[in-house]
Amino acid sequence: MRQIECAINGLSARKGNADFRKVVTEVLKQGNYQIDIDTSLMSKAAEFIFQITGIGKRK
Repeated sequence: MRQIECAINGLSARKGNADFRKVVTEVLKQGNYQIDIDTSLMSKAAEFIFQITGIGKRK
């Protein structure tokens, strides 16, 4: 598998799309996959989406 369909702040959470933060956290726990994601930006992305759409919670 090369792609996972995800949602941030619940935006696009349909048809089984997983929460982006949870997917990244679980993949990193496995330790046998290589991903190139700057996890420090996940909260910033969620805040940005909240500012634009009002979807999600301000953290």
